[in-house]
Amino acid sequence: MIRRGDLRELALGLGTALIVVGAYFTLAETPPLRITEGQALDIRFRLRGVEAPGPDVAIVQIDDRSIAEHGRWPWSRRAFAELVATLGAAKPKVIAFDLLFSEPQDSVPLPSLGALRKAIEGLAADDAAGALDAIREQLGAVAIDFDPDGSFADALADAPSTALAFSFVFHADDDPARRTAYAPSRSVTAAAYSRTTVVAADTAPSLALRADDIMAPVNRLAKAATSVAHVNVALDAGGVARYEYPVLAYQGLYYPSLAIEATRLFLDVDRADVEVVFNRGIRLGPIWVPTDDAMRLIVNYHGPNGLIPIYSYADVMAGRVPARAFAGKLVLVGASAIGVADRFVTPFSPNLSGTEQVATIVDSILARRFIERRQAFWIANAAIAPARGALLGVLAARLSSYVFNLAALVLGVVIAAVNHVLLIRAGLWLNLTLPLAAVVIAYSALTIHRYLIQERRAKEIRTAFSHYIHPDLVHVLASHPERLVLGGEMRVTTVLFADIRGFTGIAQQFRSDPSGLTRLLNRYLTPMSDIILRRHGTIDKYIGDCIMAFWNAPLDDPDHADHAFASALDMIAALGGLNDALESERSDGPRVAIRVGIGINTGECCVGNMGSERRFDYSALGDAVNLASRFEGQTKFYGLDVLVGEETRARIRHLATLKVDRIAVSGKTEPVLVHALLGDAALAADPAYRAHAARHGALLAAFRSQRWAEAEGLLAGCRAYDPRLAGLYDLYAERLRRYAEAPPGADWDGVFVALSK
Repeated sequence: MIRRGDLRELALGLGTALIVVGAYFTLAETPPLRITEGQALDIRFRLRGVEAPGPDVAIVQIDDRSIAEHGRWPWSRRAFAELVATLGAAKPKVIAFDLLFSEPQDSVPLPSLGALRKAIEGLAADDAAGALDAIREQLGAVAIDFDPDGSFADALADAPSTALAFSFVFHADDDPARRTAYAPSRSVTAAAYSRTTVVAADTAPSLALRADDIMAPVNRLAKAATSVAHVNVALDAGGVARYEYPVLAYQGLYYPSLAIEATRLFLDVDRADVEVVFNRGIRLGPIWVPTDDAMRLIVNYHGPNGLIPIYSYADVMAGRVPARAFAGKLVLVGASAIGVADRFVTPFSPNLSGTEQVATIVDSILARRFIERRQAFWIANAAIAPARGALLGVLAARLSSYVFNLAALVLGVVIAAVNHVLLIRAGLWLNLTLPLAAVVIAYSALTIHRYLIQERRAKEIRTAFSHYIHPDLVHVLASHPERLVLGGEMRVTTVLFADIRGFTGIAQQFRSDPSGLTRLLNRYLTPMSDIILRRHGTIDKYIGDCIMAFWNAPLDDPDHADHAFASALDMIAALGGLNDALESERSDGPRVAIRVGIGINTGECCVGNMGSERRFDYSALGDAVNLASRFEGQTKFYGLDVLVGEETRARIRHLATLKVDRIAVSGKTEPVLVHALLGDAALAADPAYRAHAARHGALLAAFRSQRWAEAEGLLAGCRAYDPRLAGLYDLYAERLRRYAEAPPGADWDGVFVALSK
């Protein structure tokens, strides 16, 4: 359920995501975004790893070693005729050439002429008849060399099933003068798709490329081959060959790529059983080949070079490759030699040969391993992106900075992981740049917004707390405002009240000088406040001459009781210096000696901003606060500087204290035990104090057991320890005298009912 307080962040996340979607829709086809999305696909390919190809495709390549053994390029077509004959003996199912034969070859190679000349020169030899036979044989060879295309055409015609390549020409501009009126031969047009379907009748077919010219095979070769097909490749942004173009238009007809046509021949699919469904894909007999909306087939690369078996032309012609390597297979013939072959950048390799790319596409079709990408995928991503932005907005409103950062990271990882799984398991290429951009930019906007809000909140916190707590704590709260519960919370706190004894009498001395009384109060309150702040306390309020402070809020303070005790001792010590200064400054003015009573108690309180909508203070409320105030009021009754509760006394370490009394205060049904704070750890370790504490404990035990005479004897020894305790022991002396004369009775519990402050 969305809370009202979440709406601002939700609107920011949603609005940012919508802006990203709009910007992406406008810029999606620009090179930077296309490169980014393509690289994201490449990364997913590499994360997927290598996929083993099937057994149906083999490659014969004209490599550098082949050229070294058979002479410089280009070769006579007789070399290809011999290759077709050699491969044909191995009984492959299809032989497809990824080489262009667009110009006729009609020259006689010099080696053939040299051999004829040598045969003629042999006429002068004794064996003239043998020389004539050699001349006849060589003339036959020369005749063949005079018609290498005929040799190649004969070989193609004799082979079981062959395919030749042609290439379309594309111009960068739309100048009609650059386009030719060349009409391809019947052998070429026969290879065009015979069945095409437009899904929407009123929509023209959408193609990524449209050809302006054609480089067709020599007509004799095209007629001899079973089929022809184009081998055009257009690089994607970034120079990567990501797409195959199975349908290209030229002069009103649509032509297949070599990969499609070779696969059709391999599957024995009749041309009439091939259907192009524009903007959807190609039905290749029993196989549906999905394309994108522009009739491009995304190449599902298997891995690096060499996964599909590759054999050197030199090895094939030398008989070093067994016939079983080609039996029943689709054999692609291409080139990989330097300066001859075309090479492409792929997700796995910077130089995959064009023939290997065609073989990869054929293998993917045969294995039905496709990658699909459609406009609908983009629309779905665009629809979901705002929801992700809104989700980030809600998370930003409800989570801490650390958890929000982690949640945004997890969301991005989940998006990437889902896209990766869909690519690997379902063959779906979903746009990754858009959803990640929406998440990153929405996250950035929300983070900046949160930073600005935190800065404003930090300023408010610094302003609100600068007069209450130590500057170091203000800095911590400003840096980590989430640690402050502004609405109020229950916390165990230690509360201190400090009040000037006899302030009414002091004030009467300043009746004629009210500003002097104000200066006196400021001189007292300033050092007392500094002591509290220095000990990490929070000053709740000033009530005339009284200071109320507490510890362990708004920030955690595990040593809150110790800090309160240390503050009380420092305040008592500071009063000595202040009184000395006041005495030295006195001339004819009032004689002032300030003494304070301090009450300290620990317990659970409600702390937070309290007040009205117009004015509020950070304060503490609760029974523990009331008890601390009562203890401060009882200090004057017992003649002590500091009284503390039992809960607080149990938390302190190594301080000198004495049990004072069990008292029943106003508002409490159960009596409470109060202690006097005498000094720090040094006093607590003093043997004289230890002896006195033992004697004092014995006094209280005798008193509560109504052993009046024993208590009287112990009291005399206690009086000698510290003059500051004279008032306490005078009180017990009076009680002993009264109870000795009129014993309280057997049911007396030793509890003193305190008078209200």
